[in-house]
Amino acid sequence: MNRSIRFALLATALACVGVATADDFNPPPWRGAPMSDFQQWEFKTDGPFPEISNNPFGQPAMTDVDEAQWLETKEGRDGVWCIGEEGKLVFHIPDAEEREMKKLIRIQITFFGDDFHFIGDPFHHGFVDLGNGWHGGWADYVRQCKPFDVYIFGPNDDDGLTHQDKLYVDELVVDAVCVPEPGMFAGLSTTGLGLVLRRRKR
Repeated sequence: MNRSIRFALLATALACVGVATADDFNPPPWRGAPMSDFQQWEFKTDGPFPEISNNPFGQPAMTDVDEAQWLETKEGRDGVWCIGEEGKLVFHIPDAEEREMKKLIRIQITFFGDDFHFIGDPFHHGFVDLGNGWHGGWADYVRQCKPFDVYIFGPNDDDGLTHQDKLYVDELVVDAVCVPEPGMFAGLSTTGLGLVLRRRKR
């Protein structure tokens, strides 16, 4: 198995327009729609709360840090989390609890390096070169309308094939919207509840 960096959406028990800046490179067209929320961590400090958010359902927050260190600078960027091989960051996103509705989620992440690709089952995803070795990845998912957690895991050294033993993350943007008509997502996958960035074999 490759060393991998997993970026997963996990369910928990638990209409708004945000003014986004920095690496909000691919905002969804439905941002600001009824039943939507938006949160953006730029990691200017090691605090738990996003620098920008518009979430009518509660306060989004980073709820767990494991084997990760906040750095003041990294390769021309201010405020970066360095996540070790077995480390993780966990973010909780409050949301409506509407079991009969579907949720569209867009995740954007800014990371250092470019030798990654998505696995799992997002129905729409891509990458963008942000310069100086930094790249952005984004992916869309459909799931049940309820609060969720976002996990960013460090590279797990399973076979030693990769050259990087840490993940550097400069920004995280999470958009979500609940809709009453699942038919608006007709033809899109509803099984992709996780997003994985995996380093390719060299």
